[in-house]
Amino acid sequence: MTTDLSIRQIAHALGISRTVVATTIRAFQASGLEYPTMDTMPDSLLIQAMAGEGVQEKSARYQELSQRFPAMVVELKEGSSAESVGAFLVKNLLESDYPPP
Repeated sequence: MTTDLSIRQIAHALGISRTVVATTIRAFQASGLEYPTMDTMPDSLLIQAMAGEGVQEKSARYQELSQRFPAMVVELKEGSSAESVGAFLVKNLLESDYPPP
């Protein structure tokens, strides 16, 4: 896989971090897949092929929070200012770790 775009340019175009782009490219290269094969694979098999040995089990904390993701999405859409997002994060992520007395 080659491109004339830098990792920085790809990240900017997709609105993701350079680390995610670099990690994904390394995973693709390590998988041994080629684009024609990859293009016809279902996403689930592609993810599995690219995951390799680096896949980690989801922590208990992630599993607990992921059950609340749908409600979090709704709540975040209601208020989009930086202040409301900060308050949301404190409420939803820290409150369960440090409940009020």
